[in-house]
Amino acid sequence: MSGQSSALYSNNISKFFQSMINKENQFNIDFKDEVVRGAVVTQNKELLWPNPNPPMLDANKTSKPKV
Repeated sequence: MSGQSSALYSNNISKFFQSMINKENQFNIDFKDEVVRGAVVTQNKELLWPNPNPPMLDANKTSKPKV
């Protein structure tokens, strides 16, 4: 199981970095891509964290019913 997990993780990381390479095979960070933007913490000594557009959660917060 650990070998399969490592293979899946390495595949995800390699696809993530491939998404940051443009058609001319140059490294390019696209801040419009929400996955890339969520992973970037700093740029040019400026703190970019937390992500300004966090994903919306599917579940609504509800309070416990009063009994």
